[in-house]
Order: sequence, then C-alpha cells, then structure tokens
Amino acid sequence: MVQELFMTETAKYADVILPGASFLEKSGTFTNGERRVQRVNAVVEPLEGTKPDGQIIVDIMNRMGAKEPGLSPKLGA
Repeated sequence: MVQELFMTETAKYADVILPGASFLEKSGTFTNGERRVQRVNAVVEPLEGTKPDGQIIVDIMNRMGAKEPGLSPKLGA
C-alpha cells in the first residue's frame, strides 16, 4: 500500500494506491523544521477521489473498527 499524488515507480509496485491530495488542496497546520506551527489554506479544490493525509488515516481507522469522526481543520477551533 502506498499513498501518492502521482503514479510513481514506488506506486507501480503497490497492490493498493491511496490517492492523496497535494498541499495546494489541503487546509490545516503543519510544524516546520524550526518547530513553528504554520497555517495553510487550500487554494484549489481537491481532485475527485483524493483525500488529505489525515482523512485517509481516519478512514483506515474506521474500517478497522475505531469509530473516529471525519477530519477537519475546523475541529477543536
């Protein structure tokens, strides 16, 4: 299993490919190398069938029996 934006050489070997969204398609925060939290806002709509990294993890958890709500940068705000 691999999560990729494009059909890379690694993805060609995978039995399952999870289509991820690019940084331009995601809103939320990230922590940079200086340990500073930075806010990012999506500038384009995600391509159909793609999901942000965190939502892919939540979907896998739900399929494994852990009931987790959908992921949103607005949660906890």
